[in-house]
Amino acid sequence: MKSPPPIVELRDAAILSGGRRLFAGTSWAIRPGGHCALVGPDGSGKIDLARALRGGAAVSGGTIRRPPEGAIAH
Repeated sequence: MKSPPPIVELRDAAILSGGRRLFAGTSWAIRPGGHCALVGPDGSGKIDLARALRGGAAVSGGTIRRPPEGAIAH
């Protein structure tokens, strides 16, 4: 059986914040029923990534794909 398409997918994504590169070359996907935890020290970019995933911030490189009807919260 073929797995369902991802709810959200990053491909070679990069995120900058305040002139600092937080992520670069990051690729992963979350499929329906999947879970994800963002873990890291304060200031490491967890909230910046969450905002980009839900469409509230742009990535500085690569792509983020998410269905228009999907809901992502942080």
